[in-house]
Amino acid sequence: MARLFNSKRGGFGTAPNFPHPEMLEFCLRRFAETGDLKTRSAAFDLVCFTVQRMGKGGIFD
Repeated sequence: MARLFNSKRGGFGTAPNFPHPEMLEFCLRRFAETGDLKTRSAAFDLVCFTVQRMGKGGIFD
């Protein structure tokens, strides 16, 4: 899943870059199983970056 992550815009895949809630949920579940706020996992960072980018850019559909 990390290979599909769009490190420039957040989310997964290329344009059109639609949110994939099932992938974000998977990342959060992975984080809950393996990390905590002191040792943030890559899965948690992917979700945070994606949500921040969504908040700044909006969804136009």
